[in-house]
Amino acid sequence: MTLLTPLPAGWHSRINYATAPVSVSILLLAITVRLPFDLPESLGYALSPAAVIMAGIHAFYTLGAYRFAAKRNSELASLAGFILYLILVSLIIQAASVQTGIFVSLWTIALFIAGAYGPILLGSLGLLSVIYFALAQTGTLGSYTTYRPLTFGITLVSVAISFLFWNNISQESSPFAKGLRRKRSKDDKLTIDPEILINSMGDGVVVIDTDGIIQVFNPSAASITGWQQEEALSLDYKSVLILTDPKGTPQPETSNPFIKCLQSGNVIKDGDTFIKSRSGKQLDLSMAVSPIKSPEGGVVAAVGIFRDVSEERSEQRQRAEFISTASHEMRTPVAAIEGYLALAMNERVAKIDSNARNYLQKAHSSTQHLGKLFKDLLTAARSEDGRLVSSPKVIEVGAFLEEISEGIKFAAEKKTLKLEFDYSGKQGGPIAASGQTIRPVYYIQADPDRMREVITNLFDNAVKYTEQGKITITMSADDKTVTIGVSDTGIGIPPEDIPHLFQKFYRVDNTATRAIGGTGLGLFIARKIVELYNGRVWVESKYGEGSTFYIQLPRLTPEQAGELIKQEATRQSPLGDMNREVSRPTTEINAPAQPTAKTGKDEVIS
Repeated sequence: MTLLTPLPAGWHSRINYATAPVSVSILLLAITVRLPFDLPESLGYALSPAAVIMAGIHAFYTLGAYRFAAKRNSELASLAGFILYLILVSLIIQAASVQTGIFVSLWTIALFIAGAYGPILLGSLGLLSVIYFALAQTGTLGSYTTYRPLTFGITLVSVAISFLFWNNISQESSPFAKGLRRKRSKDDKLTIDPEILINSMGDGVVVIDTDGIIQVFNPSAASITGWQQEEALSLDYKSVLILTDPKGTPQPETSNPFIKCLQSGNVIKDGDTFIKSRSGKQLDLSMAVSPIKSPEGGVVAAVGIFRDVSEERSEQRQRAEFISTASHEMRTPVAAIEGYLALAMNERVAKIDSNARNYLQKAHSSTQHLGKLFKDLLTAARSEDGRLVSSPKVIEVGAFLEEISEGIKFAAEKKTLKLEFDYSGKQGGPIAASGQTIRPVYYIQADPDRMREVITNLFDNAVKYTEQGKITITMSADDKTVTIGVSDTGIGIPPEDIPHLFQKFYRVDNTATRAIGGTGLGLFIARKIVELYNGRVWVESKYGEGSTFYIQLPRLTPEQAGELIKQEATRQSPLGDMNREVSRPTTEINAPAQPTAKTGKDEVIS
């Protein structure tokens, strides 16, 4: 038998320990019988061997075994202790055969507690009491059994009080009452219990302690994983949340978001997690794990919030596949049209008047824009489903930026914009020392072609949205990261648009931007590429004053960079190809655009 309505936390243990003094008292009375003290005759009769043994069992359970049983199910553990108490009281009354006030009190306590386990048990014990007293009145139980009418009244009152008390407690502890209980105050604010919030969430919620034991597991988590709440609680989370990669291989501990959160104390977001449910079905998850910290600042637990996004991911993959196929197929005819238009405008191939040439130039420009759109669509689709081709190599950032600038500076010069470099990480020009510019040497590992695509896109955007002033490329680093910045003095970005700027197809829509063309995919692709190398990209902007886009990537030490270059070289074969590949990183990565002299970890440019 279980509770019809859950009791508030702690009531089960209170009931258990409330009956413990009865059995302890019986044991103490049993000891005093052997001592030279006189006991009332009625009490002496009650100390039958069976009653004393049951008192010992009840005392052992309530003061010892209950603690372990309650860890599995506190309600059933409490009910077991109450049944032992009923047996003990029954044995005492049966042995005494006298309705002494003490024994009536013990039975009254039993009737009061019975209401905690529902009206069925309470009504059964109340009926049993009436039958017992009726038999006692008729003398059926023996002439030695006495009956007092007051006892009958006490029984009925006890049943009524028990029912009213426990019914009130149960109603207060119901989810509805707990979640929507109002605190009457001047402003009459509604306070909601956290438990009902967690249980009402559509996302799965699981809380684990530092030992990896599940402490909270809401219904949505049970629905996603296939584990019942009662089964999952107190289990190791790794046996319930089986995280895998797309192929179903168990996720290594170094990638586990719960372990990373407990170790670092930071919020870990993972949008590409997979989980194997209890039935063996693999699901796509979107998960975020946050640390729970003590007042002293230490991590004491981690809370994971996750949702099943299998259906959404499947639709995304279908859309991406369609876009990829369509973009690939349409690039060929668009390229052909662009080629024929170029031939038509070639004076050596065709003779056309100025008006026709003007129309062909507009058509050629539109075709180029269409070709770029198809290319961006194809790149975006590949970045979403993990098919983006990437060949990471060691890059010396300073030389790499100078190399890129040679190809992009003409776009700025066409609009009479000034291009500056700042190796201090702050705007305002390079650091000068004795007529020379100091350029620090920072290494990263990324695909040079992909990073060139990202920086070129940010630079082109800066040029498009800046009518006068300058564009500054900055470079800075700390022990772990290298940060590249592209700043402009253009129109800036409204604050409400900044959170959405790196989303697919999102463009700032105002009078200043409507006349400027674009696909809305450049920044989305840039974010995907940077994230491919465990980096991040963000923007800081003041509307009307300009913007700065930042790229932050993990930094390599010179020793790590050298070792990776050696590994790149040894992977090349045959020997001739290897030598050519060894020289390539040196030219592409390490060689500065101007003659330099080494000064420790910096390069000094004349």
